[in-house]
Order: sequence, then structure tokens, then C-alpha cells
Amino acid sequence: FTPHSLRAAMQTAGFEVLDQGASFGDQYLFIEAKPAATGMTADSSRPGTIDALVRRFDQTYRDKVAWWRDYLATRDPEQTVVWGAGSKGITFVNIVPEGARIGALVDVNPHKQGRFAPGT
Repeated sequence: FTPHSLRAAMQTAGFEVLDQGASFGDQYLFIEAKPAATGMTADSSRPGTIDALVRRFDQTYRDKVAWWRDYLATRDPEQTVVWGAGSKGITFVNIVPEGARIGALVDVNPHKQGRFAPGT
């Protein structure tokens, strides 16, 4: 989601947006909403914006995955690690084609140490 697409989704679902923003170092979007009065519709002040954002996201995503694939292909797997065996680290190694070449995932959580990760 982008701030605009999240707002539009909530409005389309019948909610009135009271507040929205980003948190945790801009890693997460949040929204505060309540059921809207009848007749509430999505903000259409930026027609076509969502379609353009979807196309741009698709291309940016493909470019990032390709960049990491190429970068990791040139690295020694024994000297390549991912910091964090949570959802972001696991998603990264499972999405990037060369993710299987990564030697280890490092996590401060003792319950994740010495274990296998999903998808590995």
C-alpha cells in the first residue's frame, strides 16, 4: 500500500478515515477509521493514480529483485548473511532467486538460532 491507496481502500470499504501516517521508521503505514455515514466513497481527487502506482510498483519490484539476484550471484555464499530471521529476512531469501546462496540468517532471538528457516 501507499498512503493514498490505503486511504482509498478504506473509503471504498465504507470507512471514514480519521488519521493516517507511518510508523517504525516509515516501515509501516497505519490508519485510524470509523464506519462512514452512508454515501461515503473513495477520494477520487487523483484519478488514475492507483493504476499508475501499481504499474510503477511492479517495475520497481522487478528491478529490485533483479538487482539483488545479480549482486548475490557475485558474492561468496559463506560470507553473505541476512540480518533478521523474521518476516522480512525470510521473505527476502525466498523472493530473490539467488537467496538460496545466502550462507546464513542471523537473529538476536535465541529461539531462532540454530534452526531452519521457512523455504530453506
